[in-house]
Amino acid sequence: EGCFFEEEDGIRGSPVTGVETCGHQISFKQDSSPLEVAYNNIHKMIIKLYIYNNKSELSKGKNNTKKLIKLKLDNIGSDGDTTSVYNGEDINIFGGIPGETVIAEIDIQKKSKRKKPRIYGIVKKVLVSSPSRVNPPCQFYGFCTGCNWQHIKYDYQLKLKEQIIYKEIKNKIKSKININKIISSEKQFNYRNHGRFPIRRNGQIGFTNKVTKKFVAVNHCMIMNNTINKL
Repeated sequence: EGCFFEEEDGIRGSPVTGVETCGHQISFKQDSSPLEVAYNNIHKMIIKLYIYNNKSELSKGKNNTKKLIKLKLDNIGSDGDTTSVYNGEDINIFGGIPGETVIAEIDIQKKSKRKKPRIYGIVKKVLVSSPSRVNPPCQFYGFCTGCNWQHIKYDYQLKLKEQIIYKEIKNKIKSKININKIISSEKQFNYRNHGRFPIRRNGQIGFTNKVTKKFVAVNHCMIMNNTINKL
């Protein structure tokens, strides 16, 4: 089997849809055959070319810098994002799954009068994909950032939630605890009966991207019930 690329139905360069995935990790063994060594070399070249060709997309502003880097994703954080390490510092990565290897866009934000310093990342390309990864059904996923896990199979979402609950309680209570399995919802979409939406002067309704802090116009939200969507 060789490296393969899946072109999914993404829109407008979505950070977590239309991603390219590769089912093999880059590794070198002493007993590797010449074909395996050649494959690994080509795989590494693809990664370098991707980063090089996308340098034009990155920006360096007065208070922030963006970089494309390769990361191995670790655990799931309390806010629902995966975690990784960048320059010895733990950072959050949106759009990932624990155990994946990805190319992430890192946003390094300096301290300013209105903002605190922070480093945040968003998945731009998946190199080693989790078996729990799926194609997000929402066309706005990755832009509005209202949903964290549409790219993750629902049964694995429940396991991740159990891990988060256990970790948070364990940080407060030192005694032994048991977490019951989370009861799955009958509906994965169209279940919310309450929502808050910023509105622009021209009447556009949407959400604020939690990474960029920019307004994202949305004309339909898959987790809101049909009554709200009709409004």
